[in-house]
Amino acid sequence: AHASDALEDQGALAPPAKLARSRKLSSDNETIREARRGMTTPGVGFEPTSPEFLMLLYADAERMVREMEKLGERIRRKVPGVRPIIGPLKGEARAISKALDKYNVDCSRITDLARMTFECRTVEQLIRVLRALSRLRPEWELIPITNRLSPAYDADAFGGYRDMKLNMRHMQIRHIAEVQLTLVPILRVKSSGGHGVYKLAREIKLFDEHVWSYKG
Repeated sequence: AHASDALEDQGALAPPAKLARSRKLSSDNETIREARRGMTTPGVGFEPTSPEFLMLLYADAERMVREMEKLGERIRRKVPGVRPIIGPLKGEARAISKALDKYNVDCSRITDLARMTFECRTVEQLIRVLRALSRLRPEWELIPITNRLSPAYDADAFGGYRDMKLNMRHMQIRHIAEVQLTLVPILRVKSSGGHGVYKLAREIKLFDEHVWSYKG
């Protein structure tokens, strides 16, 4: 609630209810067509802090779902036994809150509206999936990896949760999606209540270093 109130005060982004209504517009809607024309014309377009920019970002994220389905099937054929999971689009309220709290209302930095997970049985299988994803050019571009499975990675700030997180850009749509590679036992904990606890802890700032770390 505090995020949407602050955004309304700034006049930067639509509140969640307004944004939810705007997302019901199809990609054929005249508003979307006009916005796309603006964004593809050099020097003309929407500011990354505007509701129109976020609306277009969601429109592109919706187009990405089919591409991620095809990607999942492609990787499943290359690495038998892996399970691709397409997640729902990030909720509007959470996206707005993230833009405000982390990115100074710059929605162009949001790269996880569209997201998917590859559930792997073993580390060896996970590595095979990573290699397959790295060989998809020119259709997909793999952007730097956050390896939260590495023993050197400090997972305390995420409640101990670990995975390998990639950002991948579809070169035709030009949208960046989040792709997570994880192991069956970790995903089992996440899906059996762990993620809900994580979200609650994040909202009440339990992962802030001054809460869980003491020096003295």
